[in-house]
Amino acid sequence: MEFTALGSATLTILITVIATVLLLARLPGRAAQLVGTARGATLTMLLTKQVFGRPRPEPIHRLIEKAGFSFPSGHSLGAAAVYFAIALLACRHFSGAGARFVLLIFAALIAIGVAGSRLYLGVHYPSDVFAGVCLGAAWALFVQALAFWLGDRTDQQAAS
Repeated sequence: MEFTALGSATLTILITVIATVLLLARLPGRAAQLVGTARGATLTMLLTKQVFGRPRPEPIHRLIEKAGFSFPSGHSLGAAAVYFAIALLACRHFSGAGARFVLLIFAALIAIGVAGSRLYLGVHYPSDVFAGVCLGAAWALFVQALAFWLGDRTDQQAAS
């Protein structure tokens, strides 16, 4: 499943590293925002999996074998957090609402595709992937709000 790969730790880390390197020279505050989003999503996923400890669906329904707890879906949470964070950062460079809408819809489609693939593979319950997407998107929005609240001081100093 190609959509599952888009939510894998390997690919989300690789995309985060590439985007961070591209942002680092000119917009270090936004690079830090992206890294904070990705790291926070990972910590959120690990913590909530331990707190809830929900077992995965019965093996008879799975197309692949997967160990660990089921709730929330780490693939869905990571994909939503990273792709929404990148879309939110990109939205800052577009003044038109249409372009911003397209960026956010594209991020949502990736997150939904990853979530759907996890259901199709039988390694999560619907509530696992729903919670993963919601937590990931909420975390990306929280970090975005925090960056606005802090006033992007690092980026303003770099531009001077």
